[in-house]
Amino acid sequence: MSRYTSLLCGMGCTMLAGCTLYHPAPLATTPHYATLKTIDSRALQAFPTIKAHPFNAADGLDTVEIEMLAVSHNPALRLARSDLSVTEAQSFAAGLLPDPQLSLAHDITHPSDVGAASSYGISYDFGALLAHSSAKKSATEANHQATLNLLWQEWQVIGQAQLLMVRARMQRDILRVLERQQHLLADRSARSDRAMQQGILSRDSANSDRVAVQAIDTKIDDQKALQATTLHDLNDLLGLPADTQLDLQLEPSFAPSTHHQTDLASALPAPELIQVALAQMAERRPDLQALQAGYASQDAKFRQAILAQFPSLNVGLTQATDAAGVVSNSLGISLSLPIFNRNRGTIAIEQATRQRMQDEYQMRLNQTESSVIRLQSEQQQQFAVWQNRQSTLRHLREDVDHARSVASTGLLDDVIWMNLNTNLLNQELELLSLEQSIREQDVGLSILLGLPTEHRNSTAQGLTP
Repeated sequence: MSRYTSLLCGMGCTMLAGCTLYHPAPLATTPHYATLKTIDSRALQAFPTIKAHPFNAADGLDTVEIEMLAVSHNPALRLARSDLSVTEAQSFAAGLLPDPQLSLAHDITHPSDVGAASSYGISYDFGALLAHSSAKKSATEANHQATLNLLWQEWQVIGQAQLLMVRARMQRDILRVLERQQHLLADRSARSDRAMQQGILSRDSANSDRVAVQAIDTKIDDQKALQATTLHDLNDLLGLPADTQLDLQLEPSFAPSTHHQTDLASALPAPELIQVALAQMAERRPDLQALQAGYASQDAKFRQAILAQFPSLNVGLTQATDAAGVVSNSLGISLSLPIFNRNRGTIAIEQATRQRMQDEYQMRLNQTESSVIRLQSEQQQQFAVWQNRQSTLRHLREDVDHARSVASTGLLDDVIWMNLNTNLLNQELELLSLEQSIREQDVGLSILLGLPTEHRNSTAQGLTP
C-alpha cells in the first residue's frame, strides 16, 4: 500500500507544481475612459509610419495623431484585441498533445488479513494523436484569421478617423463662408432699417432683409449642430468622455476665399495607382487575407473530419497483482468499429462549410471590385463638376472685384452688389460641399483598396504591377 501512496503523492506534487493559480479580477463600478496624454505604441505595430509620427497633444492634434489615438484607444478595438487573446489561447490549446491516462485499483478485503488484489496501468489514445496535426493547423489558421480581422478593424477605424477629420475641416470652412454671408446680410439689414426710419425704404423691403438674416442665422445654427455631432462622434471613436474639447489642427480646404487655388487633383489617388491596387487587392486587403486564412482553417477541419472516420486506437499497459500475490502484465488495445456512423455527418458539415467560405470569399472580391469602380466613377464625375464650378467661381470673383471699385464710387445699385456677393458665397458653399464629398470618397477608396494609410497620393509607392 505504501508503494501506491508514494506514487500518488509524487504525481500530486508534480501536477500541483505546474498548475495555474487563481487571481480575482473584479469588475469596475465606474466608467473609465482613455486620455489624450498617452498612446499605446504596441497597438501601432502594424502601422510603422503612423507610429513614427511625433505625438504631442499640447500643440493640437493633426490627422495622423487622431489616427494614433483611434488605433490605440478605440473601445471596439480594445474588445477585438481581447477576442484575439482568446483565439491565441485556443491556438495554444490545440497545439498541446493529448495527455495519457493512468488507472489505479486496490481491493479492500474483509477480513483485512486476507490478501488484496491491486492493479495499475497507463493508456494513450493514438486516434487523438493522429488528428492532432490537422487540429493544430486549423487553430493556427483561425488565429491568423483573427489577427487579420483585427487589422481590418484597425483599417476601418483609421478610415473613420480620417472621415471625421475631413468633415470637421469642411464644416469649419462652410461655417466661415456662412458667417461672411451673415455679416453681409446683417450689414444690408442695418442699412435697410436706417433707410426705413428715414422714409426712404418701405417696411416690407426692410422686413425682407430681416428675414434673410434670420434664414442665414438658422443655417449657421444648423452648421454648428453638425460640428458638435462630428466632434462627439470623434470623442466616441477615440474612447474619450463626451464633453472632451479636442484641439484639432485642421488643414486648409481646396476652395479658399482668396484668389490662390490649390489643385484638388493632387490630393487624390492617381488612376494608375487605383488600377494597380485593384489588381493586388487580394494581397493587400486584411479582410480578404482573413478570409483566406479562414478558408485554410476550415480546410484543415475538413481534413480532420476525414481522418476521424478511421478507427480510433487506444493502447494501454496494465500490471496487476491478485490476492495470492501473483503479478501479471497485460497489453490492452481498443479499436472503434466505423460501421454505422463513420463520421459522415461531420464530414458533410465541414465540406459544406468550406464551400460556403469559398463562396463568401468570391462574393467579397466581386463586391469590392464593383464598389471601387462605382466609387471611382462617382468621384470622377463630382471632380469634373468641381472643376467647372471652380472656373465659374473665378469669373464671379473677377466680377465682384470689378463691382467693388464701382460700388466705392456709389454708382452701383445696392441690389446688384448684394446679388453678386450672394452668388459668390453660394458658389463657394457649393464648392466646399463638392470637395467634402470628393474627400470622403477618397477615404472610402483607400479603405476598399487597402492602400497604406501614410500614402494615398498620385504615385504608386509600394505598389508593383
